[in-house]
Amino acid sequence: MSLINEQPGKRGLTEEGKQAFEMGYESLGTVDTYQPVIRFPRQAADDFCEIARLRMKSWGSTSRWCAKADETGLIAEIACQRYFDIPADQAMASFQNGLEKGDRGHDIEIAGRKIDVKGTRGDALRFKFSTRNRFAHLADAYLFTYVQPSGMETRAFLLGWAYRAEIRPYMHDDGVKLVVRVETLRRQGLLKPVSLLKEQHNQTILTPTLQQPTTIKGN
Repeated sequence: MSLINEQPGKRGLTEEGKQAFEMGYESLGTVDTYQPVIRFPRQAADDFCEIARLRMKSWGSTSRWCAKADETGLIAEIACQRYFDIPADQAMASFQNGLEKGDRGHDIEIAGRKIDVKGTRGDALRFKFSTRNRFAHLADAYLFTYVQPSGMETRAFLLGWAYRAEIRPYMHDDGVKLVVRVETLRRQGLLKPVSLLKEQHNQTILTPTLQQPTTIKGN
């Protein structure tokens, strides 16, 4: 049973893939602490890793794109969508829309902000940004997520978020990519708890006429 169809012109989720996506999404557990943890049962993590193959790129100009990068990125995005209570069908539609129309420069819209989810598996919590990414200016903020396989499950730690304009001075060029460390953002007081975004997101749901969230310095 295949979850994906990789044939040219037909790339996307099979019916089995759609079912696996929704079932995996609904199976995720949340530990709502200062840095929330989204827990992926092993089957769900394996299914999302297979689904992530649809995003694989083969650009000869960069070594950034590989299976692990796509898997980490998708799990990080799914974790954030689950935390903000985005419905499974909406999360799946967003994934398929990205396959069809390409990168929008952000992954989710929360409390009136366009959020680009950044994921890593590296213990050093270094997050990378392509110097050639023409979409970088389309995100208002970044949400940093650490993905950690652990025994029979995979855990995604939502470390915090920061405005794009605020973190730009703390990125350094390693010759291939721009890199920023979460510890640097913490020291500078720029890393904000994701619970703040969720609180504002819930307010916009309860009050649909609220168009702009409370302004925080750096927006």
